[in-house]
Amino acid sequence: MTAFATTYRAGAQNTTAAPTLVSAYLVAVGNATTMTVGGTLQFTAYGTYSDGTVSAIPDTEGSETIAWNTSNHAVARISMLGHATAVSAGSVTIEATIGTIEATPWSLTVKPAVQPVSPDITVISPTNGLNVTLPAWVRAHNAGCDGLTPTSFGYTVDDDTKLTLGVTGYDINTTDQTLSPGTHTIHFQAANVNGLCPVVNTTFTSAKPVAVAHTIPTHAISSGSLDGATNWEWNHDPGTPGSSRGSTLYPVSEVSLDGDAREFYFTFSDNGGEIYHLKYATDDSVTHFVYDTYIYLVNPSQIENIEMDMNQVMSDGKTVIFGTQCANGSGSFEYTKITDGHTHWYASNIPCHPKTWTAKTWHHVQIASHRDENGVVTYDWVNLNGTYTDFKNATGSSAENLGWPMGDLILNFQLDGAGAGGEPVTVYIDKLTIYRW
Repeated sequence: MTAFATTYRAGAQNTTAAPTLVSAYLVAVGNATTMTVGGTLQFTAYGTYSDGTVSAIPDTEGSETIAWNTSNHAVARISMLGHATAVSAGSVTIEATIGTIEATPWSLTVKPAVQPVSPDITVISPTNGLNVTLPAWVRAHNAGCDGLTPTSFGYTVDDDTKLTLGVTGYDINTTDQTLSPGTHTIHFQAANVNGLCPVVNTTFTSAKPVAVAHTIPTHAISSGSLDGATNWEWNHDPGTPGSSRGSTLYPVSEVSLDGDAREFYFTFSDNGGEIYHLKYATDDSVTHFVYDTYIYLVNPSQIENIEMDMNQVMSDGKTVIFGTQCANGSGSFEYTKITDGHTHWYASNIPCHPKTWTAKTWHHVQIASHRDENGVVTYDWVNLNGTYTDFKNATGSSAENLGWPMGDLILNFQLDGAGAGGEPVTVYIDKLTIYRW
């Protein structure tokens, strides 16, 4: 722009005043309104003049940008030549002053530099390619991605378009996946302050529903046969109304399935019961159990209840009680849960009458149950002589502060006498095994 326009005429000189700067505004290269962290962007100031013309600044008349600034230096900074650098994600405006005139600012959104690229999600279960039982046991640990603390974590099964990230902390630990037979993919995803982490997938195959619901996983830990354990202890159950006195003998071969059954012998009065128990392992991490044994009753009419319990001391020091019994009174497999601060027995939908069991015959019993991290127990199913039945609505809190050593795994086999007693009771067990995972 020329400051003075001079016209020469014969014998005279006419001088016109230059237009003045009226206002100013800013423009980013390419009219960009977004930047990424670490990126740069050039800005130019434009002036509007009193004659309606527009020109970039600095102009030929000496108008210069004397100050560049941003509204938030933590988000973006700008040099004296209008060269902006994005510092962190957020919103910011670019500002400039020309003489005494403040230019109309330019608004920018600064996005994370790049999407996170290094997810640190450990899929614990199911492992990739595993043939699993159902409900599917889904466990994963989330350490975020790119070394940054995770802000959320989530997963979906089979449809990655339905990934919803809840603020679920670092771990997913659920059994609420009832799936059809076939191959399935679980999509895990985390996020941090920079955005979504890449999805981590694990694919597994589920077996047929009937086998699935009542099959012990191949990765389950077996206690081995506990019949011959040397640390069995026994005592009268003070929770029964009468008295009892018992003993146990091992090995007994004459009625054994595998050559070495264990005999339980006790006398009782007034429905007294005898508890036989032992610690079989130390493990506070497992959450699923199957109590598996064969039972031989010499005289079923003497038995009121056959109780098969497990106890586990969790990492918080609380003892979870997995209590089940074949109970003549209710005619069902009863289970325990805590209500009103005390442990109570509850009848289930699964029938069981010990007095009606065939005498001098081996009966196969399996009882499956699991817990959550708070000690809430769900009783899953029972196999009685090949008939599998699922518990219905058998869930409840079952953790108590008993002061037992952390990680202790204890089993109980309890026999309650029926009636007044007087005659000795003899019962055998064989192949007693606890599976855990």
